[in-house]
Amino acid sequence: MHPTICVSGAATGLMTWFNSVVPSLFPFMVLTGLLTRSGALTLLNKKCKTLKGLNRLPITGIFAVLIGILCGYPMGIKTVSELKYARQLSDEGARYLYTFVNQPGPMFILGYALPLTGVKETAAAAWLASFYGAVLMTAVTSYLFFRIKSFFGGGKNTLDHRQENVAVAHKQLSANSNDAVKDVSLIPLMEETLAASAETLTKIGGYMIIFSVIAALLGELIPDYPLIRLIFCGLLEMTSGAALAKDVGPLSPYLILFFISFGGLSVTAQSFTLGNLTSKNQMSYLFWKFFQAILSMTLYMLFIRFV
Repeated sequence: MHPTICVSGAATGLMTWFNSVVPSLFPFMVLTGLLTRSGALTLLNKKCKTLKGLNRLPITGIFAVLIGILCGYPMGIKTVSELKYARQLSDEGARYLYTFVNQPGPMFILGYALPLTGVKETAAAAWLASFYGAVLMTAVTSYLFFRIKSFFGGGKNTLDHRQENVAVAHKQLSANSNDAVKDVSLIPLMEETLAASAETLTKIGGYMIIFSVIAALLGELIPDYPLIRLIFCGLLEMTSGAALAKDVGPLSPYLILFFISFGGLSVTAQSFTLGNLTSKNQMSYLFWKFFQAILSMTLYMLFIRFV
């Protein structure tokens, strides 16, 4: 019924994927794949346990958080799942990290989202503090939630025993981490990593094209209702939603915060696929992303009063 719009929407999604996603994500995918498959993280975790004061430092978990914050959607949740299936993270630790590890990258936030808000320099600092403050508060809140749930459930605190479980997995991975890293053959490892990265990028591109077509159709079918169009587009795809939100005046910073914190259904679909999340983990992920989105807007409303 609308072939021109569908072709245009598909082309938009394809070019966004080709020009933005592939160059920004592919190097990080190769890097994280090499670190995970080579056993380097296992060796690093073992070395840190020999250092005074770092014997309980969850290196694999910190690595996943850094990748999620620095690389952008959906690398955080993909990295956690790879570490879990490589038995370098326990199921309990992965379930906790799923609640906050998936975030937009700083390049997207500073180079795309923040300029769209139109806020001045001082308000921009409050806007950034609101976003990253919401990420931190979500991580703390979900941690407390897991602690309380475990306490009233009458079982062990699964988060406290995360490192014990991972240590067992590390023993099963390799009795000698130094020999395991030295014995890795670079060419087969690189080929495996490149193939996995290409497959992941193809899945991301497919979802981006599908949701770009849907967004284009919504823009055509409800052109006389800009607010509804804005909400639907933002919930479907955060980039399109942020672009439309720049024209709504004082509400722009709040709406853009919500869209990039939630990520949109396109990112959600990518994350569910790449993370192989169960239905229970999917519902948990959606709840905590919505929680973070509401919290980020609330923090900005409070911060802006003191700017």
